Amino acid sequence: MSKKRREFTKSFKLEVIQARLLGASISDVARRYQVSESMVSRWQAEYQEFGEHAFPGPGRSLEDQVSELERVLGQVVMENAFLKKALQRLVKVNR
Repeated sequence: MSKKRREFTKSFKLEVIQARLLGASISDVARRYQVSESMVSRWQAEYQEFGEHAFPGPGRSLEDQVSELERVLGQVVMENAFLKKALQRLVKVNR
């Protein structure tokens, strides 16, 4: 049975970063919050790069969200085109 990946909220990540900014070592923060040291480092780097815009969603990056929205938009556009064609055919048949 496979383990489910843990997802962390933005507030949790910011709490971890705050502990790190207050001077705690990476290993102490990782132990205290029960996450890996590499995850603490990654979150810290993301926070330094993006500031308050870091961690846009629960465990998903901004690029992932944009990709998902583009995929959904593409589906909606295709469905819309299909429905328009179907409506045009129904109008022709009923005339």
